[in-house]
Amino acid sequence: MPNQITELSPTSPGLEAAIAFSWALHDTSYPLYETESAMRDRFARALTHTDDKVLTYRENGALLGVLIFDVTPSERYSQSCGVYTRSDSALAAFLEYVNANYAGFETYWGFPRDNAFFGAIGAEIIERTVRMTLVPADFIATPPNDRAIDVTRENFDAFAAFHDARNTDMYWTGERLRETFDDWKIYVSRSSEHVKGCVLVNVQHLPEAEIYALTCDTSDEADALMSRAMTEVFALGAQSVLFLADEEGSAEYAAAVNAGFRERGRYVCYRTVCG
Repeated sequence: MPNQITELSPTSPGLEAAIAFSWALHDTSYPLYETESAMRDRFARALTHTDDKVLTYRENGALLGVLIFDVTPSERYSQSCGVYTRSDSALAAFLEYVNANYAGFETYWGFPRDNAFFGAIGAEIIERTVRMTLVPADFIATPPNDRAIDVTRENFDAFAAFHDARNTDMYWTGERLRETFDDWKIYVSRSSEHVKGCVLVNVQHLPEAEIYALTCDTSDEADALMSRAMTEVFALGAQSVLFLADEEGSAEYAAAVNAGFRERGRYVCYRTVCG
C-alpha cells in the first residue's frame, strides 16, 4: 500500500483513530489542548470550516501523522493547529502537501520545543517564548493606574498607530484588530495624550483568553496594563489566560510573573513560505 495523505470529513471512518492518535501526542504540538474534549472541539471546527483541513498521513497502511490545518485564503495565511507525529517522513509529506496546494501562502508551525525536522530544512524561527498561564485564584492585582484605559472604537486610531509602529511583524495589525474588534479587549497607557504602551487580549473563546501582545517601555507601565487587563478579563468570565511571553529578562515576562502567571513550558514557532 503506497504512502498517502488523506483529507478527512466529519463522516470519515478513520476520524476516531485520528483523534485517538492525536490525543496520545497532544503535548508535542501547539496549541496545547488541556482535555480531549477541547481537542475534539478543534477537530470539529476544522472539519466543518470551509477552508480548514484535517489531514492524515499513512505509510503502508499505518497511521503516522495527523495535521489540523487552519487556512485564511484572503490573507494567504495558514497555520498548524496541531501536527501530531514522531515521523520526519510525515512532516515532510505534510509540508509537501501544503507547498503543492497553497502556493504563495505563509505557514506557521508551533511546537513546545525546537523541532529537528524544521530546523534541518532551515525554516525560520519567528518566535521563541515562554508559555505562561494565569487563573483567577493566582491573580495578583497591582494598585489601579488611571493612565491605563480601555481602547474603544472612538479612540482606536491612536492605539493602532502605536501598535503598528511597535509590532511591525505581527499578523494582527491595527486594521485586522479593527475588523474583529469584538473579539478583543485592548488597553493602552497614556502620558500627556500620547500612547506609551498597549496590551491585546483575545476573548473570542471565553472562558479561555489569550494575551497576544504586551508592548511598553517600562516595568511600571507593563504592570499597570497587565493588572487592568486581567482584572477586566476575569470579570468577563475568563477562567484561564494564556500568555506566550518573551523569555526571562523582558518587561513583559516580569509583568506576567508579578501578576501571578506560572510557567508551563516553551513555544517555538517556525515559518515556511509555500513555493
